[in-house]
Order: sequence, then C-alpha cells, then structure tokens
Amino acid sequence: MQKKLHTILVAVSLIGLASALRWLYGATNGFNRGISLYSLANMLLLFMPLALAVFISAIYIARKRTNKEGSISRPFVIVACLVIIPLSAVVVFHPRVRTEPIGDFIHSDTLRPTDDGLFEYRLDLINLFQRNARARLFVRDLTTGEEMYIPLRISVRGVGVISTPGGNFLRARMVQGELDGQYILRIPAGAPHRRTLIDGRVFEFARIGDIQATFLIDIPNATATRIE
Repeated sequence: MQKKLHTILVAVSLIGLASALRWLYGATNGFNRGISLYSLANMLLLFMPLALAVFISAIYIARKRTNKEGSISRPFVIVACLVIIPLSAVVVFHPRVRTEPIGDFIHSDTLRPTDDGLFEYRLDLINLFQRNARARLFVRDLTTGEEMYIPLRISVRGVGVISTPGGNFLRARMVQGELDGQYILRIPAGAPHRRTLIDGRVFEFARIGDIQATFLIDIPNATATRIE
C-alpha cells in the first residue's frame, strides 16, 4: 500500500509540475517576455496554488524517502490529488486559461507596391516588447509571384509604444535605387500623420519609436545593407 501511495503522489506531482511549466512557458511565449496583465490573474489564482501544491508534495516525498521508517499519509495523498489534478486540468484545457501555442507576434505595415510597380513590400515587426524582437522586410515579385523575407539590422527591443493608424499606413518606404533590382528603404517613411497617395490609395505615415535607419535593398540577393 505504501509503495502504491508513493507512486500515486509522485505521478500526480509530476503531472502538476508539467502543467505548471507548460502554462508558464506559453504565458511568457517561450520565456521571451513577462507575464501580461491578462495572465497575471490566472497566475495568482491558479498557477501559484498549483506550484505551491507541487512544491509541498515534493518536500513531503523527499522527507519520506529519507526517513525509511516514516509512512506516506493516505489523507495527504488524497488532498494532493484533489488540489493538483483539477488545477492542472484547468491550466491545460480551460479555453480562458490555457496559453496559445508558441509563435511569433507580427505587426505589419499595409502591403503596397513600389513606385515602378514591380514589387509589393511591407515592414514586419516581430515579437515587439520581447527579448527576441526583430524586424524584416517582406517582398513579393509581382511578375513571378516569388516571395522573400529580408532581415533588417535594427534594434526594436527598446520600442516602448507602437502606433497603428486606421486604414492604410506605412512605417517604412522603399524607393528605386541607382541600379536595377536595388531599392532604398527608409525608416520612418516620413513625418508622422502626413499622408500620401500610392497606387490610388491614401497611406498615412507612422513611426517606430525613435528608430531612424536607411537600407540598400538588393532584391536579387535578398540582402539589406544599412547605409545610415
């Protein structure tokens, strides 16, 4: 009986530990950001009690294993099961509590064509406000349909606030360079709140914090060289 109670308590504790770590990993998007305000309530009401119950069970198991004459209490095992199993089920399966699959959060400009009509492009800001934040340029060849992503060497981790105007907007603008297949990408696209007409659509300029950068975009080689 003691061996069975020990096995049950260890199994339940491992389930609780796995559930707690799974929730925490998802809530921080792979430990790349802090707990959001939305997740904070779930953390205080569910995650913390679950983690505490697992911690107490782990200490109980450790003490009983070092004390060969001690016996595992059946009431303790029952209480541990009644606490850990329901909380584990909630943080893993409840639609309002469980975390979303780990993935990238992308803020994108409105897709628009280059002035020569050969390509479409947009600036993608990935995982803003996280440790793995980065930026890239999406380009689509309107003749062949080929698509590419070009990494941009700018630091977007320090961006505190990002504005998203209504309708069409752009934070970066790409204009023709001196050679075929080369373009100049400027961030920001222009003065904020200023508007321009592109391909029959009105676009409003927006900014990414205080970031200012200029890149030489080489489409055939899918590269971006910072020049300012």
